[in-house]
Amino acid sequence: LMVIVSNTITLTLEAVFISQQDFRRHCETAEMVFTCLYIIELLLRLRDRAWSVRSFVRGREGAWNTFDLVLTTVSVTDVALDKVTGMGSHGTSVVRLFRVLRILRLFSTLKFLSKVD
Repeated sequence: LMVIVSNTITLTLEAVFISQQDFRRHCETAEMVFTCLYIIELLLRLRDRAWSVRSFVRGREGAWNTFDLVLTTVSVTDVALDKVTGMGSHGTSVVRLFRVLRILRLFSTLKFLSKVD
């Protein structure tokens, strides 16, 4: 939950200060950290499903798991392209939209927490 909130704040700041080159470098570093954290989270959740991707994308949380898997894959691809070719999104492409969509996961989590007594 805190990772999603932190990532949302970072994306917002990146949008505001996108023209400042120094700040952009910090945002790129932060994006790598967030991507690593999302990978760790996915791996832990996959481990809980006995490493079965089929089981991971089905069931009660299947839609959200698929959503998270796609977003994380897009983020990894973006970070890898940036590091290998220097041609990452830099916050100006569809990848940015995918990263912002992760906020939807936050709303789902908050909805779940409000139901817990």
